[in-house]
Amino acid sequence: MRKKRVSESRVKLTEIVFPEDTNPYGSLFGGRLVSLMDKAAFLCATRHARKNCVTASMDRLDFLAPIGEGYIVEIEAHINYVSRSSMEIELNVS
Repeated sequence: MRKKRVSESRVKLTEIVFPEDTNPYGSLFGGRLVSLMDKAAFLCATRHARKNCVTASMDRLDFLAPIGEGYIVEIEAHINYVSRSSMEIELNVS
């Protein structure tokens, strides 16, 4: 099996914020965003490893601004580090 470049594993996930995704303040519920981020990380890691992967931990998550209903959310995932049994995936939300 040939080695895979990390750039081949990049993922860009695009979603729209529907009313059922929002909190009482009309912005995207944080748990929904984390779920989308986990999905993007799973796709990136699985694409790289060529088999299913799981999330073991998250280092840091900062909510910088609310995301309103009707907004388009883009989540980009790419690999920062790979070892024999783990990898680090960086996610950026815009």
